[in-house]
Amino acid sequence: MPTDTNNSKKISTHQEIIRGLKVQPEYLFIFGVLLVLATGSVLVGITSNNPSVQLLTFAVFFTSLTVSTVVIWLVINSRKDANQLKLSEEVLKLSRRVDRLSNEIESACKLINLVHYGSLTFPAEQLYTIWKKLMYDLDNKFYAFSYINADEWTQEHTRRLLSPLKSKIDTEYADVKRIFIIDDLSELQKLSEIIEYHQKYGISVAYVEIKKLYESTPPICENPLNFGFILIDDMRLAIFHLHENRKLKSIEIISDREIFKKYEKIYERIRNLAKPLPSLTSRI
Repeated sequence: MPTDTNNSKKISTHQEIIRGLKVQPEYLFIFGVLLVLATGSVLVGITSNNPSVQLLTFAVFFTSLTVSTVVIWLVINSRKDANQLKLSEEVLKLSRRVDRLSNEIESACKLINLVHYGSLTFPAEQLYTIWKKLMYDLDNKFYAFSYINADEWTQEHTRRLLSPLKSKIDTEYADVKRIFIIDDLSELQKLSEIIEYHQKYGISVAYVEIKKLYESTPPICENPLNFGFILIDDMRLAIFHLHENRKLKSIEIISDREIFKKYEKIYERIRNLAKPLPSLTSRI
């Protein structure tokens, strides 16, 4: 048993050296030169009768042997360094995964806290995650005031936002309405397909030109408008903060009855100005 173990260790060492040599070809060349020097010095020492030559050749032999050992050690260590580098890369990847998981857990904790009093703000990248939670909590009322850029309403975006609303309409008879705020009437053409999607899903749609919000007395909103919002049931408020180009910047979720009432009044004023869009398509 000890002999087998020793043999396996030798084989393992040889394999490690070979793998290291494959990785570091310059070491292979140096090792070959030293091997030639060592072999040559031994042959010269054996065939020569001069003690000084014999001493010199054996000195060369032992020097070559020592340097060869160092080269082998470097080869093995270079291989180990490569393995350590690979291990470090794996540790770094794992660390990044842990960071991502930590962020997801933090977001999940925030989502759980949405049922409580107060407010929380999320980046635009978490829109669909937030949306799932809001749709899960929705009971019977969903009133949206939308000023987001028309280009943001892609088919995929629309499907992911409207599908859960349709489910609430079909199963729980939720009252779902959306008012689109537009810069001018030409924007309705850009939104035509999106409006059709809403109507197919049973969502009431209306529109109002933004200048009417600015011209109302008192003005309904400041100029320029940089947000949209949704009233959910009788307590939950979602404010969609926008960049200057009207693309989504962040989502703020508020559970505060007084703030909800304030936005509810704003919505009522907007609804009085909005023009309903009759449905030109049948529901699905």
